[in-house]
Amino acid sequence: MESIPAQRHARQNGGENLNQRSSGDRWRPPSVGRYKVNWAISCVPNSQVWFVGVLVRDNSSSVLAAMCHKVQLLPCGIHPRIGACIQVLQFVLDMGFFDIELEGPEIAMLKNAHSLALGVSVEDMWLEEICNLIFQFRHLTVSLASSSSNSAALALVQYGASHQLQHVWLEQVPSVIQGVL
Repeated sequence: MESIPAQRHARQNGGENLNQRSSGDRWRPPSVGRYKVNWAISCVPNSQVWFVGVLVRDNSSSVLAAMCHKVQLLPCGIHPRIGACIQVLQFVLDMGFFDIELEGPEIAMLKNAHSLALGVSVEDMWLEEICNLIFQFRHLTVSLASSSSNSAALALVQYGASHQLQHVWLEQVPSVIQGVL
């Protein structure tokens, strides 16, 4: 397969930035007209079950959407972060957010998505899915979140994992994270 034409896509779609950078020690609101998407992943203790937590906020820090969900199972050898990243991007697109600042755990391939040459391995097929989702956004920046700047998403995923809860909230703050917002 050929490398992803992200530079062409960036010119056509407002110059997305796929370089991961650290977000600092505290949560910061997104730029006006953008949405901050914080996400985290956690494994249920003593199991192979992983959960993802997602929180979408606007520049006034209002919660617009949230989700905690079991991470889709991928073939053996594919890290659950890949499946979680797919679910996060798909959820955000399904909710209608196309101008986002994505903040969460490191996904190595996002650093080089603009020049990533995908092969024919099973993992490459899943990475291609992430790339296809990325290209549906008008604007996307990616930041590596510190635990303090991502505390609400961490609390959400830990709650979901400990209660085996799969839930979506729209325009309301999940009660479990009200204290950390």
